[in-house]
Amino acid sequence: MRNYLIAFRDWLWTRARLMPRDEAARRLADYDLEATTGELYSFGKLLLDEGIQRTGQLESKATIVVGYSGALIAFLLTQPATTNSLVWWATIVGAACALVALTLAFWAGRIHRSYWLSDNTWLPDRKIAKAFTLQLNYFEAIFEVNQDLRSLNLRKGNLVFLAQWTLLSAVIAVTVALFASR
Repeated sequence: MRNYLIAFRDWLWTRARLMPRDEAARRLADYDLEATTGELYSFGKLLLDEGIQRTGQLESKATIVVGYSGALIAFLLTQPATTNSLVWWATIVGAACALVALTLAFWAGRIHRSYWLSDNTWLPDRKIAKAFTLQLNYFEAIFEVNQDLRSLNLRKGNLVFLAQWTLLSAVIAVTVALFASR
């Protein structure tokens, strides 16, 4: 079991590894051709668009888990009291798991990005001598936003993942309760 936890931790760590800003600036300074920077800029915009789309997908999943968890809790609250110990415990475990899933999914939906493009990014304060320098400025801004978006999606994804498995545990517990009550 310990090896699986270590593998899971390593998998999360490799997903979370972000390039430091100074490393990105160093790599960008190595490029001399405007065409190369233009390609990097275009690819950065593509990554940004995909990150925004991924955020939307994760928020949709979180909303679905919140809905199912709330429905499961409402279903459990409408059930009559029982004297069967197994049914009672399975119902309590199912309700607790559904409540945890609801909380995790709600939390995943409430996480928002902290850095985004602004008017100061669009119209920089420093003098821009030519279009290439402006494109470098925009490239740096897209890099910052993309890093923040990737970190945000990682947190959202982990919370939604946990919420889904917790909801599955709740459904299994409620299924046990339903079959034990017959």
